[in-house]
Amino acid sequence: MGTHLFISLVYNTSLLLVLVAIYSGIKFKIPFESALPSRTRDILTGILIGLIGVALMASPWKFKPGIYFDARSVLLCVTGLFFGLIPTVLAVVIIGSFRIFVDGVGALSGLGVILTSAGLGLLWQRWRPGLKQQGKLLELYLFGLLVHLLMLACMFILPRPVAFDILRHISLPVMIIFPVGTVLLSILIIRQNVSRQMNEKLWESKKLLESVVENVPLMIFLKEAKDLRYVIFNHAGEELLGYDRKALLGKNDLDLFPPEQAAQFMAGDREVLNGETGVLDIPEEFIDTAGKGRRVLHTNKVCIRGNDGDTKYLLGISEDITERKKIESDMHESYEMERMSNAIRQNSLLPISLHEKLTINLASLLSIPWLTLEPKGSVFLVSGENMHLAVQQGLAPASLVLCAKIPFGKCLCGKAAESGEIFTSTDVGPEHETVYEGMQPHGHCCVPIIAAGTTLGVLNLYLKAGADISAKQLEFIRTVANIIALDIVHSRVEEQFAQSQKMEAIGQMAGGIAHDLNNILTAIIGYGNFLSAAIPVGDPKHADSDEIIKAGERAATLIHQLLTFSRKQVVQSSALNLDQIIPETIKMLRRMIPENIEFKTHLKSAPANVLANQGQLGQVIINLAVNARDAMPKGGILTFETAQTELDKNYASTHVGVLPGRYVMLAVSDTGNGMSPEVVAHLFEPFFTTKEQGKGTGLGLSTVYGIVKQSGGNIFVYSELGKGTTFKIYLPIVAEKAGETPVKKSSIMSYRGTETILLVEDEDAVRKFVSRLLSQNGYSVLEAATPREAIAFCEARHDITLMLTDLIMPQMDGYVLAKTVATLAPLMKVVFMSGYTDNVLTQQNLMKPGTMLLEKPLKEDTILRKVREVLNGEPQLLRSLSL
Repeated sequence: MGTHLFISLVYNTSLLLVLVAIYSGIKFKIPFESALPSRTRDILTGILIGLIGVALMASPWKFKPGIYFDARSVLLCVTGLFFGLIPTVLAVVIIGSFRIFVDGVGALSGLGVILTSAGLGLLWQRWRPGLKQQGKLLELYLFGLLVHLLMLACMFILPRPVAFDILRHISLPVMIIFPVGTVLLSILIIRQNVSRQMNEKLWESKKLLESVVENVPLMIFLKEAKDLRYVIFNHAGEELLGYDRKALLGKNDLDLFPPEQAAQFMAGDREVLNGETGVLDIPEEFIDTAGKGRRVLHTNKVCIRGNDGDTKYLLGISEDITERKKIESDMHESYEMERMSNAIRQNSLLPISLHEKLTINLASLLSIPWLTLEPKGSVFLVSGENMHLAVQQGLAPASLVLCAKIPFGKCLCGKAAESGEIFTSTDVGPEHETVYEGMQPHGHCCVPIIAAGTTLGVLNLYLKAGADISAKQLEFIRTVANIIALDIVHSRVEEQFAQSQKMEAIGQMAGGIAHDLNNILTAIIGYGNFLSAAIPVGDPKHADSDEIIKAGERAATLIHQLLTFSRKQVVQSSALNLDQIIPETIKMLRRMIPENIEFKTHLKSAPANVLANQGQLGQVIINLAVNARDAMPKGGILTFETAQTELDKNYASTHVGVLPGRYVMLAVSDTGNGMSPEVVAHLFEPFFTTKEQGKGTGLGLSTVYGIVKQSGGNIFVYSELGKGTTFKIYLPIVAEKAGETPVKKSSIMSYRGTETILLVEDEDAVRKFVSRLLSQNGYSVLEAATPREAIAFCEARHDITLMLTDLIMPQMDGYVLAKTVATLAPLMKVVFMSGYTDNVLTQQNLMKPGTMLLEKPLKEDTILRKVREVLNGEPQLLRSLSL
């Protein structure tokens, strides 16, 4: 019995170990087992352990009928120790139920063994939880001894003789085999748990790696080293290439890409696989995709080797950097645009002519490598309704002839000038409006050059045939066009300012000369009249004196024109309405203008008024009309137009001398011959004329210029050869109402008088002439050559009724003199004399209507009438003199 018992218990224990090993192997292969809830896993474990226990009990060692021995105690104590409460309870229920089913005299003791083994395992797990991880052999063996001592103790549930008989036969085999079996089963489970945990971690790592590979926003692929066929291809790669990965796997680059591109990719792969480089870094790799067109990739490739060191796979990771490269390209392009813009702006600061600036800027623009331009282009400048070629680079000789002058609306450039919009064409062929023999296909980009809403010209660039130009590049070219516009405006303003300075210098010189000449002419004309009156009519000397007077008066007229140009003529202004003055002036022009010239009027300025001298304004209209007549020898149309207009800051910034505000515009237009830009540049200069010698003095338009400027206005001329001329005059609108100052008429005999007059004049010839004239007409005259002498007369005499004083004198001007003597003779009246306006007149407001002012050269009747009018008028209070 002893040998058979040993063999049976060993067999049963071995069976237990085999069953547990099989169970563990099957369990570890279940891929979803670890994903089950813990309660479900415990239930399944308890059922399986219970079934293993049933299997053990199916092949027991039979001591006597109804009394069986097997390794269930080993199974249940280890279950309690390693698997916890639920699996142990389920295993106890299943195994216990089977033992009850088998029945026999040993059923109750069998249940005792089941309960004590499982219970001790649970208690040991609670007391020593670390044992199932640490796997200490000695403690496991002691645990097995204790479990099976309890097993032997459960035999006393049987009748005592039976119990002793059982213990005599099984005690030694059980205490030898079952504790060892407990240790072996525990070690098996511990190792299986370790393997399971490692497998679970490995499985989790695999899933994590697969998730990373699948979800990372980079194309990841794995190729077999042998034939470079794809074995792994992630979702990002599918999205990038536009292929389904099922169609990619098992294929190589030759199946997917053009031959040249595929050969390039595979050459890099072989370089890595052959060990020529560790990691192949390809910063920029271009690839043609199925859905996204041509993309730029940053690719890294590395060789994957097996445990034996042999080359197994090629791993590749590619990042789509197309958008980043585009951003970098855009940033670089923006930087280059800004750099070139600044460089072209720097050209504007160079002390060179406009033509040189346009040439340099055009050359700079055409030399930019990132613009899709041919090395040729041009700049057109507006002249009337046409554009003329200002500068060019690389144009064909035939093109220079055809494009020398382009009307608005013709060709792309003419359309750009007319509309103010950019016109482009990628392919200009034979259907183009301007063609010539040998013209090659090309594109055009025509950008209008605009300043303050006015088109100044067009920047014309040649594009490479079929090449398009981006919106950003168009914006850059528009920026260059704006810089050119500023150059043009600056150049024109400089020209206007230089011309203004030149005119001002000429005016200052003319004013200074006129002052002295007026004094000389006063003496020449005055003494000529004395001489003429003293010589009988019919005497040849009388005729000679008349010629002297006529020559002096002609000289006086010339001086009058010079003073008008220099804006130093003594004039008095009033509020005027141009719509009323022009029709009256046209009536007079009918006698001067031939019938083959038609008059047209468009008068729309009413009710606005301007402040000017009516006589001078009529002179402006007559001079412009006479010039228009001379420009239309074969007849034409002469148009007068008025309107109210607002000149804003933009307009003022591009026209020297113009202030923003409301103006009346007077336009005088003809359909005559027109003028060249060279003639227009000198048009308002004194003595400049294009007429034959003897047919013009060259002072007509300079007089017009002076009158307009003296009236606070501005005049501009627009002319083109063969297209006629338009003069535009802008006069500020004033609030005063239009009116006239009546002139009192009286006979020369009423100019005589007996009053005492103080005559103050530093020019001896003028003073003696005026003194003689006044004395001959009954007045008592006191002559003073200086203001100090005049003050001495006022201190010594109290019978002075009127002071006739020159306004411009050394030491003290006439106005200050009048204020000085106000305390000495407050009731004395005063009349001023002047040959031209000066700061004294304008600052002291002596040019307003009603001021007692005589204009030189002095005439006899004018002097006598003015003196008599003042003497007969209301008393003046010199203490409050503001005149």
